[in-house]
Amino acid sequence: MPKPDPKVRRWATELLGPKVVVSPLFGGANNYVFRCTSTDSELVIKSYYNRDTIDGVSRLAAEVGFLRHAAVYAADETPKLIDVNEIENMIAISFVSGESINEGDQPASSDVWSLVSYYQKINPAGYSLSNYPIIARDGYLSISEHISNIDLRLSALAIDHIPRELQSLAHSTLRGVFDRFETAKQITFRLINNGVISDKLPTAQMQLSPGDFGFHNVIKHRERLVVIDFEYAGLDDPAKTVADFFLQPKVAIDKRLFDEVVSKMAIVIPPTTLRARALALGGILSIKWLAIILSPLDRDRYASFASRHGPSVVPRLLQRLQLVQKNSLFELKNGTD
Repeated sequence: MPKPDPKVRRWATELLGPKVVVSPLFGGANNYVFRCTSTDSELVIKSYYNRDTIDGVSRLAAEVGFLRHAAVYAADETPKLIDVNEIENMIAISFVSGESINEGDQPASSDVWSLVSYYQKINPAGYSLSNYPIIARDGYLSISEHISNIDLRLSALAIDHIPRELQSLAHSTLRGVFDRFETAKQITFRLINNGVISDKLPTAQMQLSPGDFGFHNVIKHRERLVVIDFEYAGLDDPAKTVADFFLQPKVAIDKRLFDEVVSKMAIVIPPTTLRARALALGGILSIKWLAIILSPLDRDRYASFASRHGPSVVPRLLQRLQLVQKNSLFELKNGTD
């Protein structure tokens, strides 16, 4: 847990007074999060690690843009934006009490429909680049761009820096991942060449995505779900949103709900188009998620992974190597549909 940075404590004092108590919460890979409590009020300060931008849009700007949009269309299911500190790269939002969804749990179908309803609410008719000019991170419109991104991710993975006792398994695991990627590419290019799907999505079929959308970014609060974490938010390919919704490994969604989820999340894109595209892109993005799970095989990421897990680094890495052996919903469906 990070200790409060002086700039966080200073801003918390400005917002809530000199008696404010600042306590760290679990943040993401790109931010620190702190609960700030005074005698009669509380809020959360989110501090971003860096100011990297995509097409001129920072993580802070993406999150602020989405929070302001959601305040209009889904206020009850989204934290309230209280203030923005652009100089120090921080935002203040309302504190949401409740419980997160446990890793490994499968959400009830009623909760799945609640989250899908949230997606529908943030996508009112008529929204486009003209009135929401932020593209989601990794919001590629062409499947070819996703493939290039995954090629880069996989090229960074190696085995010579990890514990020797896991190197043989890691080698065979990586070989299997590359083989699965080749299969996914062959299936996808065949679908494109046969005209079943298009490589590039028309911009008119983009829909707004919260970014890292799934039950791992949900708090159960007073009988409803509150969605958090929008630094990847923006207009995106809805097939990517659907695919990632099912691929996110921490909280698995019942695969039998796929077709109905597709029909409900097709806002401006025809449902049949979304289904075909989500199946194809899901096969490709399955490999992206494998690369994310295997990120300790990236030399630049291994040190922080080893530091975080200490003496349990070997069993933790073994767990990841074993996790990627399982085929995704999309790999299975693309072999049968």
